[in-house]
Amino acid sequence: MENNDFYFIYLAIGPPFIKTIIHNFSSIPKDSNVVVLTNTPKMLENVNVDFNLIVADIELLRDKWSKENEIIVYSENEDEYVKKFKELHDNNIRFPMQIMRFGIKWAYENNITKFAIIESGFTIGFDTDPNRALNMFRGWGENKNLMFANPYYNHKDVFPRYVIPYRDIVKKYGADLDNYPTTFETEVDLKFTGSITFEGGMFGLWFHDTSLVKMCFDLYSDIVKASTENGQIRCINGCFQYFEWISIILITVFGKYHNTMIVGICDLARHFAHPEEFYYMPEIVQSIKKDWDKTMTRDKFIEKNRHYLLEIFGNEERAKKLCYNFK
Repeated sequence: MENNDFYFIYLAIGPPFIKTIIHNFSSIPKDSNVVVLTNTPKMLENVNVDFNLIVADIELLRDKWSKENEIIVYSENEDEYVKKFKELHDNNIRFPMQIMRFGIKWAYENNITKFAIIESGFTIGFDTDPNRALNMFRGWGENKNLMFANPYYNHKDVFPRYVIPYRDIVKKYGADLDNYPTTFETEVDLKFTGSITFEGGMFGLWFHDTSLVKMCFDLYSDIVKASTENGQIRCINGCFQYFEWISIILITVFGKYHNTMIVGICDLARHFAHPEEFYYMPEIVQSIKKDWDKTMTRDKFIEKNRHYLLEIFGNEERAKKLCYNFK
């Protein structure tokens, strides 16, 4: 790996997702830096890899508020995990994807300023060469900061709904949101006017100062707490809390006030839908393919829906590389 000051930070909560990333470790380029942020670090003991693997316990990073308000399942056993996940769902408690932000906290506590936080559906080095994107980052980010995702989307009407309510919070971070539209730099249009939001599965920074990384985490956390209290963080696809709009605030604050270019890059890592990880949650499965056969074991799900999985992954060889226990 040419860019050895860059870190990939996986969020992996639960055995199905940890098993997926371990299965996909084989594609990761040698000498990469990979962090796995999880609440079951023992599941990654004795994993042999040829890159720098760091396992971080997310519970050591979460504060009291997060532990009380962002409920996640702890289990090293897949059946138990599935049972507890479904129990939370039945009680209207959704998985808080916004805990990805604790990857930012891990980074600044370890003096890391260049990183991407990704969920378990992303593969590194499969169908992509991460060095291509990172070399572009190095050029773009020589004299400025970068904030990037996979990818970004242009929205014309979300700024008043999702940003203005938090103007008092962002003022603490040196930003004035009273004047809209705002203008900031992107790698494509050079000057973009409007609202951009990131796709939630990846979020990354290419900064030069850990104090700004910490500022990003603090702002992110303040918005999460405020939006939890006012109900703006809500469920999506029946299982997850919708938090992607928070990126509009981060983009606006850093893009306008902290010398930050906003980058939508798709070549850093490749995302694949993994419906077999959600065989127990028909809301997720049906959002990907409407006519799945519904079963209650992962192996049976793969067996009965093999033809659909081949459509998603491309062919049998690719499916075996991407999906553990695919037969």
